[in-house]
Amino acid sequence: MTNNNARLRQIRTVHKMASTDWKCEENQDGKLVLVGIHDVDGEPTDLAHICADNPADVQIIKSAHGFIGSLLDLLNRAFDEIKRLKAIEPQDTTPPGSYDRKKDYTTNCAIQCGNPQFKAFLKERHNLGTATKEATETKVRELCGIASRKQLNTDPEKAEIWLKLNREFNDWCRYG
Repeated sequence: MTNNNARLRQIRTVHKMASTDWKCEENQDGKLVLVGIHDVDGEPTDLAHICADNPADVQIIKSAHGFIGSLLDLLNRAFDEIKRLKAIEPQDTTPPGSYDRKKDYTTNCAIQCGNPQFKAFLKERHNLGTATKEATETKVRELCGIASRKQLNTDPEKAEIWLKLNREFNDWCRYG
């Protein structure tokens, strides 16, 4: 899941930065060239020389940016619908993230702080600088308002903050 989420974020970023107006033209040698028009200055730029004889290959190449945009839009609408449906699902009698004094939140926190996906989440959503385990632990203590992870097992209010952070992380993993 981590690689897919990272890849999707990368695709969205690159798609936003790429030229949006693509077309195929013949150059002076009679070869097909994929040309992109820069959104900033309106100048055409050769993106690729096309050696395909199949018209469908040419069509998919020159339509790739639009196709990707449509698929990203479809994906966004699907994610929105999933969120909407999850909001109307019957809720468990125990609210998600409810403090349970029998659970070991300290150990759970230590494990998460070593999780590369959790570190990526903290970098993106909570301005974690260097993604070392120590920096991650410091950021979590800061976010939870604790001096020691042990407080997560002794202070229900701090444990709830930890659980809320975990729910936010889980949503980030699911929906990006």
